[in-house]
Amino acid sequence: MDFSDIIVDATLWQWTLVISLAVGLTILRYAVLKYNVQTWLLAAIRLSVLVTLLFFLLEPLLRTTTSEIEPANIVIVNDASRSQWQGEDSVSRMDALAQLALAIPEKFKESGFEVKVFDFGRQLNNRNPETDITNWEADEAVTDISSALSGLHDRFSHRNVEAVIFSTDGLSNRGSDPEFGTRMLDVPHFFIGTGDTTLVKDVQISELLCNQVTYLNNQFPIEVRLKSHGFAGKEVTVKIYLGGVLKEEVVWAIEEKLSFETFGFNLDADKVGTNRVNIVVSTLKGESHTSNNSATAYVDVLESKRAILIVANAPHPDVAAIKNALKTNFHQDVEVRFASDLTNRDLPKHDVLVLHDLPHVRTTLPAIINKEIASDMPVLFIGGPQMDWSSLAIERVGIEVESSEGFQEVQGTGFNGFGLFEAHEGLAGKLKSWPPLISSFGNVKTSKSLKTLIFQRLGNLKTEWPLLGFNGDASGRRSAVLLGEGIWRWRSENYLRDENFEVFDDLINRSIQYLDSRDDVRRFRVEAPRRIEEDKHFRLSAEVYDASLNPTTNIDVMLVLTNSSKEDIDYVFSSYEDNYKLDCGRLQPGEYNWLASCILDGEVQIVRGILNVLEIKAELASKAANHNILVRLGEKTGGTLLGSINTAFSEETSNKWVESILTQVNKRDILHEFTQRIDLININAILWLILTALSLEWIIRRRQGGY
Repeated sequence: MDFSDIIVDATLWQWTLVISLAVGLTILRYAVLKYNVQTWLLAAIRLSVLVTLLFFLLEPLLRTTTSEIEPANIVIVNDASRSQWQGEDSVSRMDALAQLALAIPEKFKESGFEVKVFDFGRQLNNRNPETDITNWEADEAVTDISSALSGLHDRFSHRNVEAVIFSTDGLSNRGSDPEFGTRMLDVPHFFIGTGDTTLVKDVQISELLCNQVTYLNNQFPIEVRLKSHGFAGKEVTVKIYLGGVLKEEVVWAIEEKLSFETFGFNLDADKVGTNRVNIVVSTLKGESHTSNNSATAYVDVLESKRAILIVANAPHPDVAAIKNALKTNFHQDVEVRFASDLTNRDLPKHDVLVLHDLPHVRTTLPAIINKEIASDMPVLFIGGPQMDWSSLAIERVGIEVESSEGFQEVQGTGFNGFGLFEAHEGLAGKLKSWPPLISSFGNVKTSKSLKTLIFQRLGNLKTEWPLLGFNGDASGRRSAVLLGEGIWRWRSENYLRDENFEVFDDLINRSIQYLDSRDDVRRFRVEAPRRIEEDKHFRLSAEVYDASLNPTTNIDVMLVLTNSSKEDIDYVFSSYEDNYKLDCGRLQPGEYNWLASCILDGEVQIVRGILNVLEIKAELASKAANHNILVRLGEKTGGTLLGSINTAFSEETSNKWVESILTQVNKRDILHEFTQRIDLININAILWLILTALSLEWIIRRRQGGY
């Protein structure tokens, strides 16, 4: 320890006081003794201990410096997508890529560099150059070069990276354009081109477009986009299958060497459930790829849309605003009726009822509406000063309104603590600027069952009165109340400020969606996606509840996954906090059925589901490798395109590449020094020295008979 590293912030009088006290206390103890060598030794020990202890009162600090060497890094990134080896000589191309991935890291390690190895498809993946890279395969279904470059920037910014070696064919089918807006490390990037740069003869399905959801007995459109290269004057047949049954076929007469065509089909949705749509294009002699001559999509056919009935006391702009907002959800049918047109016959079939200014203070409520209010039908009540709130039971609406003849303008504010559903993130801000609604003048009492989303604000005064609230009674009936009219102004203001109706329409649709939902009282629940792409993991979550509907993880939850060949794969869920998780990993494209089960109170609980794993054919597109973009990216960073690798790996060529890189970068290890200040009193060695000195003093005095 260097004494120059000890830091003491003390004045002269503090130093004088410390030394004086130490000397004074030592003299007080040993001045009366006979002076000899032992007395001087004891006095010296006592003085050193007292000086040390009093010195600690000055709060001294010790400055320590540690150093760490960060070695020079070379980062190697390999494109692991399938497009690099598709087509002729695919085995040779794959073998060459694997040898390249294995050889390059070794050459830089021999030169003393720390080597970091990654590969990428949809995202950047870390690879251990000692183990993982020996089993390397290019089998990713998509390519995102921009994500890989940005990932390097995020991981290695402010790190000692000398260069990046990046092998790819330059074809990116996910993410943004690598040349624009991509964050790259400020070091030279050296690129190695892979794949085939020549255009091949091929007919392919470049895109299959269809809706994911449709409704029973409706027609749904299918659009197929085709591309051909090198087959001018030839014809191919395009067939479309629904559920394995041929529905239609057309012939495409290819006119140019490079041709594009789009075909549209309309299919009948005549079966509820998940329907598989297959497009098959006949193959021609000489095609380089045939796997891109077919494509599959899945369409969920639902039995019916959500039916919403709006019944109004009279025509009003609010009715049109609500209707237009609800019609933005294509899974809903909206119908409007007026109270004066109703008879005692049944109303149109509906799932949710919206009442505007009903019941009304001046008209009699039709009996059919009274029946609906008394039933379990979810109802949204909207009304202003003319609404007869007093005729509605508090159990149904959750409020009592002590209204008078007058009216007032109210604005909306705040919804902290509302948990029935998540409101639009922009709603709170919009409420501050949206125009006021016209409401009844009077006090509003609420029941405990009412949950308020928007409170009333009178000028600058915030109240606890609800403007929009949701009620659920003991029987499970759901209703909502909006105590004001003029919400059409909200929708207009939303458009005037943002040129869209997003926030208002979201508020209305989420409200209706909540009213139409039901509390899930099942004790065993499983959530899982219905469709995923083949390069993503199939993940499920499950919840198990005891008899009191409290979550528990003391139950074993199993899953059986069955593929299209009727083969079963068994899994076991893992508990995680209050629920269960399961990651089945990546699955082969196709259709699967799953069955989750557990035993509750001696009874087997079962949840079933289906899964469609979608095949990704983006890497099968017959595009020539784009090495020009690699040249531009290399020049942009101070690097270059080293060359390309095709069907054979050359040790000599790879050595030249490595030597070229080594001549352009400087291997520099960086020394990092870290300075830290610690309290000197926390050093244990000093404590032990003090105890040793005091012990030595005691032993000497004991031998002299001083104790």
